[in-house]
Amino acid sequence: MTGKDVWRWILTKFDNDVILQIHKKKKVVCNGFRTNTIQDISANRNRLITNLLNKSNYKKLVLWAAENPPPEFKKLTLVDKEMNELVDIAAEGGVPDVLIKLFCESQERKAIQFFAFLQDEHSSLLEFPNQSIRVDEKVEPQLIEKKHEEKEVDEKSQEPGQPKGDGKKVQKLAKKLENLTEVLKKRDENYKTKMEDLEKSHRQTIQKLDEKNNLYGTLLKEKEALEKRYREEKNKWELERKQFEETIAHFQKEVTQLKATIHNELEVNVLNDDEINKYQIMVIGKPAFMTHFQSETINFTFIEGNDVHDFSFTEDFDEYWVLSYELSNPEQFLLKYNDSYTNLNPEKVYICKDFNVVKRQIKKYNRLEERVF
Repeated sequence: MTGKDVWRWILTKFDNDVILQIHKKKKVVCNGFRTNTIQDISANRNRLITNLLNKSNYKKLVLWAAENPPPEFKKLTLVDKEMNELVDIAAEGGVPDVLIKLFCESQERKAIQFFAFLQDEHSSLLEFPNQSIRVDEKVEPQLIEKKHEEKEVDEKSQEPGQPKGDGKKVQKLAKKLENLTEVLKKRDENYKTKMEDLEKSHRQTIQKLDEKNNLYGTLLKEKEALEKRYREEKNKWELERKQFEETIAHFQKEVTQLKATIHNELEVNVLNDDEINKYQIMVIGKPAFMTHFQSETINFTFIEGNDVHDFSFTEDFDEYWVLSYELSNPEQFLLKYNDSYTNLNPEKVYICKDFNVVKRQIKKYNRLEERVF
């Protein structure tokens, strides 16, 4: 909707003399049509109204409205009025005058909104009779004469004893009363509708509140049950945790003991491994001095000379050193007749006639150890 749509409705509510006045005062031309008399306007009213809404003439129409504001609203502004307030004013002064006043105050947007509001909510106010306006007597003598004629007709039609001019006042008041009654009826209907909506909304709110209260009660019971279960599970867990801690402490103690035992066994095994890794040499004929037989690479086992005749020799040694210089002749003789000795691998048996041979043998094993490393 535009301002022209509103003006089209306003123009339809104007009498022919008002349409004529607008054309004459603002020198509006309608090609192909005369606009000199009331008869010209009456014969071509719709065409002339459309002509006023043309782009070039619309500005003249708005300017005319600004120059001819409604007399009732000269000292009143509608800029700060709400829609309901405008309805009350229109019910008394007429919708066209209210709309024209809004256009005069450059409130075209508000005029459009008010007109749309009336169409939706107060359509009865738009059923307004054609309206005439006062004109300048110096400019429009024909219209003045017409008004006088109408006045005389009104005076003749008045009932005896009725004051002059009261007929129109009564009609105007009756129309206002009818409009106000319609407005009141419409407002009463709106009020009832709003109250029904509020009551419905209130019932729905109460219903939702009851549902939420029931839900709250259910949730509260669930919460209490969960809290009880939580306490029970907590006590149970604390008891189990205490038992677990005791078991863990016991196992930790056992682990510590096992680690100590394993460590000791490893140390013993390392020592045994060291002994096993040494060369095993059996010395037959134990010397009086053992200093030269101390070696990190050889583990010596000594056999006394007086034991050689009945000693049971085995193949468990790497070599067998016979210190002939430490054995007496009888001991050497008895050794040769010892069957376990004679059964030894001859390659492992070394006859050491003096200590120099022993030293060479020891050096030989030391060199072998150095090569290994």
